Amino acid sequence: MIGFLRADWRKLRQRWMPRILLLILLAVVALIFLGTSSRARFRSDLALPDGLVVALSLGAGFAAFIWPVLAGSWSGGEYGWGTVRMALTRQPSRIAFSLSGLIMVLLTVGFGLLLVLGVGAIAGSLVAAANHITAPAPPAGTSAAGVIVKLYFGAWFASAFYAVLAYTAGAVFRSTPAGIGIGIGFAVAQSAVSAIFTALGDPWKSFASHFPDAYTMGLTARLENELIHSGPFGRLEPNTASIGASMLGLAIYMAILLALMLAAVRQRDVTS
Repeated sequence: MIGFLRADWRKLRQRWMPRILLLILLAVVALIFLGTSSRARFRSDLALPDGLVVALSLGAGFAAFIWPVLAGSWSGGEYGWGTVRMALTRQPSRIAFSLSGLIMVLLTVGFGLLLVLGVGAIAGSLVAAANHITAPAPPAGTSAAGVIVKLYFGAWFASAFYAVLAYTAGAVFRSTPAGIGIGIGFAVAQSAVSAIFTALGDPWKSFASHFPDAYTMGLTARLENELIHSGPFGRLEPNTASIGASMLGLAIYMAILLALMLAAVRQRDVTS
């Protein structure tokens, strides 16, 4: 496993795609901060420390469109380049080979969210200084630092689902387009179906409440709401999934995807 991780780290350092995706994510977060700051009643939510919470929430919100590109191309691209066959003909662990790439993708997601925090800190400070504002005092008994730490890991966990989904699709179908298309397409289709089911009412509405999107949004929204209670960043719908239910639901979905990927990798002949 260590050797595979070193190889994947080398790939990460040599490829431009991860850097481009990170730059796109950071630019989107910065632009949203700029646009939101034009509305006076929302500016206080951008001042630190609340701005860090907003930045992490935005980072998680765009996970379905950023990380599937990286994860799908990482797993599916290996088959196109022929590196899978070259590596596996040496008879290493196929499971270790697949997991090392996924681990590197998930570490990149975590690093990307740290950069998002940095952009949030800079943008939030500039907005506060330019408009002479401060963030509202946190609710009694609430630690802003604690909320930020929890939200960081919550945003990473929510983003990890879309990375695992696209990585699994790319590995199972041995195709970069399949990985990226299924990763992003699933998010778009899920949003449309969820809206339709919600409009139809029960029992369809209850089905939609168990979609992965409901859990990813519920996890970050609940954590964000611990510090921000109003405005576009603190709004919490009555049927939002709890933190515990969101983490359990996402864990089950990711476990199923991992099992599917590892089963396919283990059974597939290296010369196929």
